[in-house]
Parts: sequence; structure tokens; C-alpha cells
Amino acid sequence: MCSPSDVGVPIGNLTSQFFANVYLDQLDHMIKDRWCIKNYIRYMDDFVTFAHEKEELTELKDRIQTYLTHSLKLTLKLSVTCLHKNNHGLNYLGMRIYPGHIRIKRENKRRSLKNAYQKMTLYEKNVITEDQMIHSLDSIFSHLKRFYPDINLWVPEPKRCVVSCASWRQLEQQPGERSLRNPQQEQAR
Repeated sequence: MCSPSDVGVPIGNLTSQFFANVYLDQLDHMIKDRWCIKNYIRYMDDFVTFAHEKEELTELKDRIQTYLTHSLKLTLKLSVTCLHKNNHGLNYLGMRIYPGHIRIKRENKRRSLKNAYQKMTLYEKNVITEDQMIHSLDSIFSHLKRFYPDINLWVPEPKRCVVSCASWRQLEQQPGERSLRNPQQEQAR
């Protein structure tokens, strides 16, 4: 969704997330309660809905656009609004979601690795403390670990954590993917 640049709250402002949830709560209730659409997910201003027929989605898109325009004074961002089959995958929140599994987008993996490298460089130049570096790398690698569960990213040493070079290369080369199935379902197979 988008709005004219002279209205709204600045992107990145901590209150923006809160206001997005409060303001778009009206849209949630319209879609789920009034229109009885069950397959609808929203995170901040990004939302997805599913239907069996393309015509249903086209009609719903038009209804949502009308509601947003007249009731909330917002518009759909047409450059990212798309209708397509589930098996093609869906770009959503930095991931490509397929029936049965999720894959991290390549550019997001690259960005994460670049951020990790920058944090290590800042530490080596004494710009940040070791605790700050470890805190940042923990955050970055715990996110990546969801898609690469078999890769050991950390090599523990006394009072230090070092990134394994072999793991780093492996991480750069593999497509990140995780199953959407329950772990008990995986073991039963």
C-alpha cells in the first residue's frame, strides 16, 4: 500500500509499525468478519490472500482497493500487487514461500552475510565492542540458522566466538530452505 508523500508517518519510525497495525485493523475486520475471507494474512502493510480461482482474487483485489481508497485513503501499490498460482511461490517478508517449504531470498542472504562481515570488520577496527559484535552476529546467524540448520556458524573459543570459514563458504553456496511441515511429520516419513 502507499499514500501521498505529504501524509502518513515516516518509514522506519518505531511508531510506524504500531500505527500500521492500528490503522489497518479496520481492513482486517472488513476482510475477515464482513467479507468472511478465511485465507488472509497481514504483517504491517504487507498482506496476502488465497483463493481457488483467479476470478475470486481479482474481485477481492478490487473490493480491497475500493475499501482502502474510500475508507482509509490508501491505495494498493500496483508494482507489487500480483495474482498467481501458489506453486510458483510467493515473495513475502523477504522469503519465497512455496507449498510445503520456505526459501530465503538470495539478496536477503547476501545482505545478511554482508552485515555480518561489516560487524566483524567494525570489531577488528575497535569501532564496536566484542559484546556488540557477538550480539549482532547472534541475531544475524539465528535468522539464517532457520534456513540452514545443518551449518555450524559459530566455532566457540574461550571468551570469543569465531565464524567458521568452511561454514561461511557453505552458507554462501547453498540455497536456504526450510520445511513448513511439523518435525513429527518429517520423522514419520
